[in-house]
Amino acid sequence: AYVASFLPFTLAANHSRAVVLLDDLAAAPSAAREAALHALADRISLSCECVAIAPRVHGGGALPDGGHALLLAEAQAAAVFANRHFGVQALALLALGDSADASLELIASKAFEEAQALVLLCPRASGGAPRAAREIDVPVLAVVPTLTPALEAYQRSLELNTRLGPDYFVLPSDEVGTDILVNPNADDADAAAEQAITLAVAWIDRYVPERLGRPS
Repeated sequence: AYVASFLPFTLAANHSRAVVLLDDLAAAPSAAREAALHALADRISLSCECVAIAPRVHGGGALPDGGHALLLAEAQAAAVFANRHFGVQALALLALGDSADASLELIASKAFEEAQALVLLCPRASGGAPRAAREIDVPVLAVVPTLTPALEAYQRSLELNTRLGPDYFVLPSDEVGTDILVNPNADDADAAAEQAITLAVAWIDRYVPERLGRPS
């Protein structure tokens, strides 16, 4: 796993939160993709003054369970690592593509209970994700490509969720395409990705606020 940490300049301070980044299970691994994911982890760590952890999760989409067990194991391992090494007590999950849908299902089913906030980038509404969106009780931000069935599925399902109240937001985007990380499909994709990441940082700050000054 890749770990980014920019400790705050406070005497005896320690991070109280972490963000776990789960790349798209269906994406083919490449040096460019890995570099982009690490750059995103660096940016989130610096912007949020938190620990950002990006496990290796490629190839899980070919597994019989759609990679759910792989994602769960990696997310749990990241949570334990963050707690032991940085004193982290709160966690947000940021997931892309198929990992976004699977993460939603894992949190809604209470298989993974460590997350206090969830950010979904380019989810596809695959498997049981629409149902999970109706049942989840963790604040959800979803950035969804406009020209995909996932947009309507997520909007409708989250509107029907009686547990979240106002604690969800769906951002339709014409520019991000189906892969916000390394494969934009329009001239304005960089600006759209910038907007999505800025919103993700704000979402994490709102629902998983940093508490500085705790002893190590």
